[in-house]
Amino acid sequence: MLLICWLNRVLPGEVVPYGESRRISRLTRDVLASRSVWTLGAQQIECIAEKCADAFVNTHSFAEMPKRVMDNYFSRVNRITSGVLYSKQREVERNVIDNVEVTLDTYPVQPGWRLLFYETSTLYEGCFEAAYAMP
Repeated sequence: MLLICWLNRVLPGEVVPYGESRRISRLTRDVLASRSVWTLGAQQIECIAEKCADAFVNTHSFAEMPKRVMDNYFSRVNRITSGVLYSKQREVERNVIDNVEVTLDTYPVQPGWRLLFYETSTLYEGCFEAAYAMP
């Protein structure tokens, strides 16, 4: 939430709040290009048109998703972007919904994705940042 508050200050009028974005049923490249930053829920991934995003960013939410939702999310990212997926997550987290441990090794990275970088977060102990190039 702090990131969204900061983005609102540096990009006034350009950040689409979740309350507004969730009312849009089809997110095309033109719709997404109308504003700089979109806050979306995982369930909205089905509304995003094919190859309309240059980059996808996910921070600290994969471990909160049920495994089937995380699997769907990763498979859809490939459809939505031919750019980059940036992810910032905890090194280890217990997914309470499925009662499983979530780590970098358990993320369903798709065939053909190339790891651009992986590093321990400089700001948060126990977190990592990673980026993948899409084919």
